Amino acid sequence: MGQFESFSAFLQMGHHAKYVWLSYGSFAIGVVYLIMAPKIRQRQFVKQQLQKYRREES
Repeated sequence: MGQFESFSAFLQMGHHAKYVWLSYGSFAIGVVYLIMAPKIRQRQFVKQQLQKYRREES
């Protein structure tokens, strides 16, 4: 594990685990948001445009 004696020591990160894993978690959530948000907005936009088109056609 490089600098750590064991896997348990790696998970504890020299008693800074709370900050390290919170940082990793925040980063992962941010990346997922940045990937998913445009897809969700695109779906909503297409749905709105389809509804608008249907209203205008009738």
